Amino acid sequence: MKKLSNNFVILCCLLILSLATNNAFSQIPIAGWYFNAYGGNLRATGDESSAKARIINDHLQVSDLTRGKGLIGHGFARSFSGKFMDITERTTTERDASKDGAYIEFKLSPKDAHKVELETLKFRLRFSANSGNHANPYHFKWYYCVGPSWNDKKKIDLSGNKNTIAGGDGTEYSVDLSQQAGLVNLGTFEVTFRLYVWGANGTAAGDRFFNLLSNNTEIEPSYALAIYGQVK
Repeated sequence: MKKLSNNFVILCCLLILSLATNNAFSQIPIAGWYFNAYGGNLRATGDESSAKARIINDHLQVSDLTRGKGLIGHGFARSFSGKFMDITERTTTERDASKDGAYIEFKLSPKDAHKVELETLKFRLRFSANSGNHANPYHFKWYYCVGPSWNDKKKIDLSGNKNTIAGGDGTEYSVDLSQQAGLVNLGTFEVTFRLYVWGANGTAAGDRFFNLLSNNTEIEPSYALAIYGQVK
């Protein structure tokens, strides 16, 4: 009887641990973009001029996902894509990316005096299959700015910012925003995020593009980009 009781306690502990783990992985973002066909949404084509967040906390204002002046759209299913505009000018360095406007951007701010604490930024980034021979952009870095002046921007330290996996379904990244100055207690300020990309030197039609990519599923949202945190 004692052995049965012990087994029951162990089973209950395992069940609680399982529920806690599943809850951690199924956390709903406060803002998220998915481009797969789910919930009545059509599958994105990748070359849309902008992309609305498909989930937004009721107490947040979130801008559309847009491209800087140095990028144009590129057709690729289940994604929001960026392709370098000028094949004669090479966006080969981080400084070039900043100068050329080779970035994807979004903004968020709280409504009605609510306060925001940002915790995690998750995204899935894919470079086209020629990235292995550097025909496509292959470096990236996130920056953010709290408030209206982009001159006050800060770099997000993302180790291993060279994506070594090209093609396929891309690579998933998770960034701890709680370690970034100004984002833990964002308060009522607007914050702007930009994903800069550089390193492109290909001239073929299929070169020089990248994607924020969703998985090919229709049974659940597949977030290509999502922000997690608390709105109080």
